[in-house]
Amino acid sequence: MPRTERTASRLRVLIVDQHEVSRGAIRALLRTEGLDVVADVASTAQALALGLTASPDIAIVDVGKRLDEAITGARALAGLPSAPTVLLTSSAPTVGELGGFTFVAKPDICAARLRFAMRPETQHREPHMSMQTYLDNITEKTGKTPDELIELLRAEGVLTPGWKAGAVLAWLKEHYGLGHGHAMAIVATIKKQAEPEPIADDRISRHFTGPKSSWRPVYDELVRSISAFGNDTDVNPGATYLSLRRAGKKFAIVQVTADRLDVGIKLKDTASGGRLEPAGSWNRMVTHRVRVRAPGDVDGELLSWLETAYARV
Repeated sequence: MPRTERTASRLRVLIVDQHEVSRGAIRALLRTEGLDVVADVASTAQALALGLTASPDIAIVDVGKRLDEAITGARALAGLPSAPTVLLTSSAPTVGELGGFTFVAKPDICAARLRFAMRPETQHREPHMSMQTYLDNITEKTGKTPDELIELLRAEGVLTPGWKAGAVLAWLKEHYGLGHGHAMAIVATIKKQAEPEPIADDRISRHFTGPKSSWRPVYDELVRSISAFGNDTDVNPGATYLSLRRAGKKFAIVQVTADRLDVGIKLKDTASGGRLEPAGSWNRMVTHRVRVRAPGDVDGELLSWLETAYARV
């Protein structure tokens, strides 16, 4: 939902504060003012895990004792699929660089301040990444996929029944040099994996809920066309996008929004132009993006680019 539309609807709020009393007070106030508090949790790791399904419009993050960790966590939360606005808060005045995030003191938190923070002219954040891109960047940095890192945590005896997030964070930082935000993304992935795994078709269907459902026939036609490239194609549903693969290797992705399909394509050393836009910060695991705004946009030109990417894998 565009940010301007969100401010006119019932905002979905996620509260991150280690103090239960503070969370309860903010939750009660915002619900009294008509906002939908989808979750209130004690840590950013919990928020990341819940945020994948809670789809908050705005997240309120208590600074706590470490401003740098709060900013790292805020950046990770800003990369959730729902792309929430993230506010930093504290009971006391906060000094120092806030990483581009807006600060609202706890006594000043109210629905009006949250709606004002979501106005486009108040946004000065860096472009954020999706959670899936965040995880892909971990692989790029460490040479290990999140699943491989999780298996290593088990093999080293860090990830055992009753495991502690602090021990996982410390091990990832020490052995793979991950920053706090990236390490918390692994913690969130571990928590997510503990949930019952839906079958593949259900995981695909989750990308086409609500106003996005009208794009399912267009997506299905795209996948049928791609299957003609070879019998080694498949779709791997992620949390925020669908990976199109050849023999298990990604050559393109599809991200579904309410008004279009965004098709990301790996076409290294191919010039951008016309419909073939540079991917930029939208997703750094592909090089180009094509916006499909109508069924007719799944045409020979798009399929030609996709087939070239398929052939290069």
